[in-house]
Amino acid sequence: MKKINQLAITAVLLGSLISCSKYQIDKTTDFIPGIVDYDFFIEGEIDDKLLRYPQVDVDGSDSNVYFTEYKSTWLSSSYTDAQEGVGSWSIRFYDIDIHNIKLPYTLEISEGSVFWFDSRVDLLIKNNPNCGGIDNGCIFALPSGENKITITSIENNIIEGEFGGKATIIGTGHNRHNDSSVYHRVFNGKFKIKYKTESTK
Repeated sequence: MKKINQLAITAVLLGSLISCSKYQIDKTTDFIPGIVDYDFFIEGEIDDKLLRYPQVDVDGSDSNVYFTEYKSTWLSSSYTDAQEGVGSWSIRFYDIDIHNIKLPYTLEISEGSVFWFDSRVDLLIKNNPNCGGIDNGCIFALPSGENKITITSIENNIIEGEFGGKATIIGTGHNRHNDSSVYHRVFNGKFKIKYKTESTK
C-alpha cells in the first residue's frame, strides 16, 4: 500500500511538471545586449538581462524637454536611432514641478509611467495577435502608484532616479487594449538624463 501511494504521488508530480512545461511561455529571447558606460541613459533588468540604452534626443520632438507651464516631460533613451524602433526606454512625468519637490520624490498615482520595448529581446509582443499589423503597435507600461518610480537627484539640468515593478502590455495603435496578464517584471531600473527647460509662454 505504501509503495502504491508513493507511485501515485510520483505520477501526480510528473504530470504537473509536464503540464507546466507544456504551457510555459518564453517571455524573452536568448539575446543579451552589450553594456556600455553611457553618460546619460535609462536601464532596467528584464528576465535577468540588463538593458541599458543611451539618451536620445529626437529632432523635432519633445523628448528630454521639461515644459514649466505643463509641469511635464518625456525622458527618452534608445538602443539605436529611435526612428528604427529597435529598442527604447522612456519615462513620462505628469503635473510635477520637478524644480520644487523634496527629494527623493516617489511619484504618486497618475504622475508618471515608464515604457519599454525591444524587438530583439521581447517575445510577448511578437507572439501577441493583438500587436500585429500596421498601426497596431504595442509597448510595456509601468505606471506610477502601482509601481515605484522615484526621482533621486536634480542638478544642473540632469535628472536621476530609480524604478521597478510590473510592466504590462498596452496597445498603442488602432487596436487599443491593456492586458495585465501579459507583463514583464522590471528590476533595478535607473535613469540619468540631461534635459532642457522650455516655457510655452
